[in-house]
Amino acid sequence: MTDEITRVNPEWIAQTETRKERADYYFQKTLQGQGEWYDKMAGINKTKHQYFAFLVIILGTLVSFMQVLPEGVRKHEAGIPSVCQ
Repeated sequence: MTDEITRVNPEWIAQTETRKERADYYFQKTLQGQGEWYDKMAGINKTKHQYFAFLVIILGTLVSFMQVLPEGVRKHEAGIPSVCQ
């Protein structure tokens, strides 16, 4: 019967005998890896967020600046030929 359990269950379950040992193994190995992955991804996502927030601020400022320019300058800056009025 023990051989059947070993074949059906993963290796780590056969290596640990008690429920507490299995729980300790799970918390130390599996959850630790997930925590490390989360920390890494949280840092990457924070950096991406900061870049996009900075881009929104810059583009918002650019829109405001373009609105106060005279109409002729706005068309020139946008690449619209003066023939197309």
